[in-house]
Amino acid sequence: MNFLEKFVDICHDRLLTSLKLESEASSYLLGRGVSEKQLTEYKIGYFEGDIPVREESQDFDNFNKWAGYGKNLQKRLIFPARNAKGLLRGIETRRIDVKDYTKFMLERASVDAVFFGMTYEALEAIWNTKTVYLTEGIFDHFPVQRMFKNSLCCMTAKVSRQQVQFLYRFVDHINILFDMDDPGKELGKALEKKLKTKEVTRFKLPNHDISQLWEDWGEVRFQQFLLKQVKKLTVDLNA
Repeated sequence: MNFLEKFVDICHDRLLTSLKLESEASSYLLGRGVSEKQLTEYKIGYFEGDIPVREESQDFDNFNKWAGYGKNLQKRLIFPARNAKGLLRGIETRRIDVKDYTKFMLERASVDAVFFGMTYEALEAIWNTKTVYLTEGIFDHFPVQRMFKNSLCCMTAKVSRQQVQFLYRFVDHINILFDMDDPGKELGKALEKKLKTKEVTRFKLPNHDISQLWEDWGEVRFQQFLLKQVKKLTVDLNA
C-alpha cells in the first residue's frame, strides 16, 4: 500500500468518526447529497492536523510540497480518484466553508483514465450496459449514481485523452450531465466530436448543474425528472 492509499484510509476513518459525532464535515456532505453508503463506498475522507504518513518517493515529495506540508490541506474533504483497475491515482480536496478545491495526482496518473466514482460496481455496470452517465463536478455525481450505477465523474470541465480512450473502448452510449454554463457546454461539444462514432447525448438541465437541481428539488422530484429524460432518450434512440 503506497502513502496515498494510507493517507486516504486514515482520512476516511476520521470522517467516519466525525459522522458518529454529527460534525460539520459529515453534516456538510449529507447536506450536499452524499449518502452514508456512498461516503463509505468511495472512502471519502476529512483531513485536519499533520500529514500522518511518510514515504521515500518522488510522489510523496510532490505531495508534501503540494500540501504545503499539511498546511494547505487543513479542514478539507478528501475524494479519491481511481483508474479502471480501481487503483488510487489521486485525490480532489474541497473546503466546506467556501468554494475552493484542488487536485493532486500521482505521476502514474498521466497515463491512466482517472475518474471519481470508479468502483468495481460502476465498471461492471458500464461493461454490462455499454452505457455511462458522465458528470462534471463531484457533488453532481452522487444523486445520479444512486439512480444509475454506471456513472462516473470527470472532476473538471475537461476530459483527458486517456478518459476519452476509456470511453471509446468500453462504452457505446455516453450520457452527459455537465453544467449548463459555457465550459460545460464546450466540454459536451468536445466529447461529441472526439466520440463521433458513439451515441453521445447531452442532457439539458433547467438549472445550472445537477447538484443545484437536487438541492432545489429534493430526491424524489430530481429522480422523476431524470427518469423522464432517460425515457425520452430511449424513445428517440428507438425511433
